[in-house]
Amino acid sequence: MENKPAIGEGALNKVKSKSKARWEILRNAIVDKRLVGSGDITFIQSVRRFDTFELFTRKQCTCVLKPDKRSANKKKPQCSWFSYICEDIPFSKEVWIQHLFSDVNLKDILSFNNTGNVCIWPAEEVLAYYCILNIDQFHFKSVIELGGGSSSLAGICIALNAKSPKQILLTDGNKRCVESLEKTIEMNFKNKKNINISASSLLWDDVGTYQQHKNAFDFVICADCLFFDKYRQSLAETIHYVLKSSGKALIFAPRRGHTLAQFVDISCKIFSSVTESDHYCPAIINKHETEQLNNDSYDPEIHFPVLVELIK
Repeated sequence: MENKPAIGEGALNKVKSKSKARWEILRNAIVDKRLVGSGDITFIQSVRRFDTFELFTRKQCTCVLKPDKRSANKKKPQCSWFSYICEDIPFSKEVWIQHLFSDVNLKDILSFNNTGNVCIWPAEEVLAYYCILNIDQFHFKSVIELGGGSSSLAGICIALNAKSPKQILLTDGNKRCVESLEKTIEMNFKNKKNINISASSLLWDDVGTYQQHKNAFDFVICADCLFFDKYRQSLAETIHYVLKSSGKALIFAPRRGHTLAQFVDISCKIFSSVTESDHYCPAIINKHETEQLNNDSYDPEIHFPVLVELIK
């Protein structure tokens, strides 16, 4: 007689697979040579099946640190700083981002406010590329990045490439991310004291963390921050609050089921103009089409960022 699986065994296997997927994401985020990954609301469906659009060349700093005398491991640790350079755009300046190799627990993976500490998502990569490609619009302007994680790659790229930006503010809701951003600012701008750039904690559902920025910014930029149902409304309201009159927000995120559509619906009730586009950059579209043809793991629904533009 054929043995039939016990009731609930299939569900149990799915749970095991999901757990394994989470830890695989963590492993890649810590030790993988490419720390650009795909995100999803549960970190399960995407599972870093698609790594990067390869818009930036990434190289690890070659310096070798002295080992900690108190540690039993005498192996000389590698430097945790990595350079990112967009070679497709000749004038693009090099950015230094720190990727720590410290242990991260399960809470770090699943925490809402800590997704930015795990890795750089492809939407942030695309946002940074798009901002550099269209850097003229940021000259002499004030820019705030919401939910920038521990790197705020796009915000840093604007600060380095735009002419005399009035103000660049990098924000996230996680304390560890903000601390990392402060180190990143020091690394990239220690010899550029004339650039007004800073980092701070900002919670979309707590106006007390951003009330001082009312009508303060020409641009809001944000990447892959639409997947939490609970915070979609508060994100749209925060963007509207901090933008100047006629200010613009650039939001990059995959469609990912209903998540982007719901954010657009919310925004249409708040902003004077809301547009979305799949064809915002020929170079990125070419890479997108190449992945569709050659990568069976590439799923545009969860990997390809759509551009949503909001005007106050």
